Amino acid sequence: MNHPESIGYRARHFIELNGVLHSYALAGWLLFLVSPYLLDSFGKVGMVFYFACALPWLLLLPRIKASWKAQAPLNLYWLVFCIYLWASSLWAENVVASEVFRGFRYLLFVLCYLSLSQYLIERYSWLLPIAVKLLVGVTALHALYSLIHLEDLLTSLGRMQGAGAVWNELVAGNAYALAIVAVVHYLSPGPTHSQMMQTKQKLGCVVLLACLLVALYLTGSRSSALSAMLIIVAMLYVRKQAAQRLQYRIFVVLLVGVVLLVVALFMPEYFAVLFERGLSFRPDIWTYVIEETAPHWLFGQGYYSEADIPIRGDSVSVGHAHSLYLSVYRFAGLLGVVALLVLLALTLARKFSGNDAWKYDVTFWIFMFVLIVCSVNGRFPIDRPGWIWLILWIPLSFVLFDPPAENQTSENRVG
Repeated sequence: MNHPESIGYRARHFIELNGVLHSYALAGWLLFLVSPYLLDSFGKVGMVFYFACALPWLLLLPRIKASWKAQAPLNLYWLVFCIYLWASSLWAENVVASEVFRGFRYLLFVLCYLSLSQYLIERYSWLLPIAVKLLVGVTALHALYSLIHLEDLLTSLGRMQGAGAVWNELVAGNAYALAIVAVVHYLSPGPTHSQMMQTKQKLGCVVLLACLLVALYLTGSRSSALSAMLIIVAMLYVRKQAAQRLQYRIFVVLLVGVVLLVVALFMPEYFAVLFERGLSFRPDIWTYVIEETAPHWLFGQGYYSEADIPIRGDSVSVGHAHSLYLSVYRFAGLLGVVALLVLLALTLARKFSGNDAWKYDVTFWIFMFVLIVCSVNGRFPIDRPGWIWLILWIPLSFVLFDPPAENQTSENRVG
């Protein structure tokens, strides 16, 4: 017969171990979110993922499994979609077992991250607001660091690369633009007292915004800048009272007109650069992808990693389609694209619950930015922790596992 004191000791010991395990999982998950901005390669980011996400995921797997099953079918739909994307490697023309197994490993990475994110976000209501603000703050500091080392980070075309793992100017532009959307959200007043910011907080946000804007401009990423501008204009518009919206539209039109006039008069070279660069090589890339995939339009060609796309008359090649949607079409066909669009629509639909709470939800606007910017950026989503995670899986986890607005109070909602 067990002594009551020994039972109590084991119970306390279990509670302490449980607390340590969850603290480890929380710290590891947050560390992984910001690791691309702190480390100098995505290879090291992958090592952080192993110890900060995969290991606690294994230790918490029984609870994570129960939590995943208990939730809405939407999570299971995303699971099936990810499995389908991986399975596309099975019908590639020259299927190789090593490629299939490598893709399966990447599939496990994605599912590990999503299920761990769901478990932690739903268990700790304070986690997501902290995570978004931490990510925005570290991204802004990364922008500042890159600006300080601007001389070393300029490319031959005069565009600024990001420091460390976020070295590509397009990837850096996406990251900075996403953070800009979030900062503008925080600066835009909300309907409740809890969403009002103090003067010091506003000043801090303005400083962060300035760093991000300058850094985004220097990356030369026009797709990121335009996507952020469209989302910010829409965000501020829907937050206006009905009587104020006409004046807002007039103001936006006049502002755009004044900016274009000033650029035309004092900086006409920017228009020349705009027309010279156009859409860069995207039309050539997209045309090649569409023509190459036409015979396999329903299920796609099947994923294979060495699928370079030739441009400039075969003298240069790129490694992906420069569009998330076309990347999915190329390897998983029209069926994959339709499934992706339906899942994205269902995910966003969770935010609309018959009230206006979505207007003041930062995860909603972040993900709206992602949907637009991924039309001209992005690669096949089943991949190791890398830059596609910054503009797809991480924002998706925020909006997918943030509880619908109708189930939250204004004090607990993100933002």
